[in-house]
Amino acid sequence: ALIVPMLAMSVARNPDWSLDIFISRKAAFHMAALFGAGFYLMIMAGAGYYIGNYGGSWSTIAQAVFLFAAILFLITLLFSGQIRAQVKVFLSKHFFNYKYDYREEWLRLSKVLESSDSNNLQENVIRAFSDLMDSSGGMLWLKNDSGLFYSASNINMVSGVVENIREDSSLVEFLEQKQWIIDLHEYEDNPELYQGVSFPSWLVQIKNVWLVVPLFKNEVLMGFIILAEPRVLRQINWEDRDLLKTAGYQVANQIALLKATRELMDARQFEAFNRLASFIVHDLKNLSAQLSLIISNSDRHKHNPAFVDDMISTVENVTNKMNRMLSQLRKGIVGEENKVSVNLEQVLTEVISLCSGKRPVPELKIEDKELCLYIEQERLINVISHLVQNAQEATHDDGVVEIYAYQKQESAIVEILDNGSGMTDEFVNDRLFRPFDTTKGNAGMGIGVYESREFVWSQGGDISVNSQKGMGTVFRITLPIYNKDMKSGQDAESNTMTGVCN
Repeated sequence: ALIVPMLAMSVARNPDWSLDIFISRKAAFHMAALFGAGFYLMIMAGAGYYIGNYGGSWSTIAQAVFLFAAILFLITLLFSGQIRAQVKVFLSKHFFNYKYDYREEWLRLSKVLESSDSNNLQENVIRAFSDLMDSSGGMLWLKNDSGLFYSASNINMVSGVVENIREDSSLVEFLEQKQWIIDLHEYEDNPELYQGVSFPSWLVQIKNVWLVVPLFKNEVLMGFIILAEPRVLRQINWEDRDLLKTAGYQVANQIALLKATRELMDARQFEAFNRLASFIVHDLKNLSAQLSLIISNSDRHKHNPAFVDDMISTVENVTNKMNRMLSQLRKGIVGEENKVSVNLEQVLTEVISLCSGKRPVPELKIEDKELCLYIEQERLINVISHLVQNAQEATHDDGVVEIYAYQKQESAIVEILDNGSGMTDEFVNDRLFRPFDTTKGNAGMGIGVYESREFVWSQGGDISVNSQKGMGTVFRITLPIYNKDMKSGQDAESNTMTGVCN
């Protein structure tokens, strides 16, 4: 017994005697579980034998209590993720040179990505990273076409309303420049390592934030993952960081592939929509020609000036709207020449007037009545009117639909609030902003909210939604405030504008 350890050391030092036999981490974990079960049964048998022989008249009751406690303890061991995580950490520290079996980790990640589709990829990515670090959950942030980073999915990290992160924020710039994995515990203990980075206020308020893992593809930051604290407190080392970076590259490639696939599908859907629009354009042309003919022949009815003038004004207004619809269907995007300086209060007042025919009647609350925007007025009215009408349809007649407008820094904020049926997180994340996806059946085409978001993004703004099932919905539109010096030559052009903003 004394000589065997010395012989083992001698064999280990001699390379000629080394064998290509090793114990994998999975085998070591199962062996540890097997030995633990055997030790548990031995303790249980010994304690039961002792109680049966020396318990006296209370031995039967004592055995029953002990048996119940032993079964309860066994169930706790079997279903406790924290205990399994502690066992893995112990085995990795004391029995292996490397913490991970990279072959198994890579195969597991590849299997998760391969089995994921467009509906569950985002959640599976979070679960894959959480399993790597024994984390309890996380949040996945992705970059949209306008450069904003939005919360695409989260698991066990719901913390109220989170705001989108701009591309020029210090957090995003730090991740792009350093390409580091940010450890929030290390940041608290040694903040000088992360000079120049500041975190959003809502992120600091989340108590269980642990790691921020960037996702790069071709040196471009496509998003990042925020992981919650692990089940067992641990310090990450170079091996953990390398594993997370490698997994991040693989995940970024998969997300880019999914994004390209979705864009291709949307392009095909738009192609079908354009075919349909060609028939609509044909019909609208006929209607426009008929209305134009009525206007051109109106001279013969000048014997009743009041009636004729009112009729001409109404028909001309309808004709102009139809022509604008034709232009939008042909081009898809309205040009810069239709932008004017408009007063936000007048726009919202027009929206209230258009939507007052349905219940509940929307209410307007505006803090600053001098807010001005440089935007296409008609499309902005259409966007806000569409959101207000959706709120009215989702709310009972005795409910509440309110429009708030206020200024925040250099942006104008418009919020449409209702206490209607609300939406689930799954619907908001996966279906709300997707084109041609509607819950109205044949009554809707499913492009209203999508078109609203595209218009707001094209104006340099942002649109977000916070909704709870059965509690109501809040749409928030953020638009830049009008600045006369935003574009050269615009001051001369402003003389022909509406004149409501000076």
